[in-house]
Amino acid sequence: MRYLIRHAIPADIPKLSELLNAYMQETFQKAWGGTPEQLKQDCFGAEFEMLVAETLEQETIAFAAWKTSYDLHWCHQRRRSYRFVRLSRTSRSRSCHKVAGCCC
Repeated sequence: MRYLIRHAIPADIPKLSELLNAYMQETFQKAWGGTPEQLKQDCFGAEFEMLVAETLEQETIAFAAWKTSYDLHWCHQRRRSYRFVRLSRTSRSRSCHKVAGCCC
């Protein structure tokens, strides 16, 4: 299946909130502690960057999020990554992660 990776936009917030809640349920058996409003406020460069992966039918299936910091020891930027995808779509998560240029 083909898919598109792009930068997240404000219109993605409802689906991203749904995916974050699913991630928390699948991983920790707890509800997501954030809100769509807080996500919208902090995303888009304010606190972190985010890419989304979507099918050609425009169904958002994954995201990759990261925050950039600067390493004075080596004089270069570092990215701390956070990501999630539905468990049945693991290969897409890895692709989205690689395109974001994130490192764990």
